[in-house]
Amino acid sequence: MPTLADDLAEIDRAIASFDGSHVAPLRDTASAIAPTKTIIGHLINRSNERDDPTQTATSWLIKHYLEQGADLTSTHNADIVGLAVKLGPWQARLHFAQSFAWLTIPNNQAATVAKILGDWFASEHKFLRAWACDALWRLGRQHQQFRQMALDIVLQAEADPAASVRARARNLLKLK
Repeated sequence: MPTLADDLAEIDRAIASFDGSHVAPLRDTASAIAPTKTIIGHLINRSNERDDPTQTATSWLIKHYLEQGADLTSTHNADIVGLAVKLGPWQARLHFAQSFAWLTIPNNQAATVAKILGDWFASEHKFLRAWACDALWRLGRQHQQFRQMALDIVLQAEADPAASVRARARNLLKLK
């Protein structure tokens, strides 16, 4: 039976082998290793590295584990939110924005997150724009002071040249 050290080593091998686009090895590793609090903490720590493939791989793994029902501690939430200012590659930013459905944004970090997501909404990458819009909408649901900003971004997104961004905006407005 694998130990925690074995699991962490396996995760590190999967991250190291990530080629920047093919997630099958990450998915296989995530399927074999349960998302314990220690595993999530390890991924958050690895996400702090300034290496683009590492940030992309770790953010994908965190998002995947959240989609599968991983529980976050309040410290995990705060640490993941704190990563937003450090994320370099647009794909890692996308994974963060897509993770908002499972994140609780601490009050003391909400304004920083709103600024970052607003900046990401100006990205040249349409999927990042779409999911930054979605994340801002969710931030507005958690923190009333950002509801107007979120609505303004969604209304801007309705006129975006990319169909994916417009579709995300329409879906969010249905939740209103």
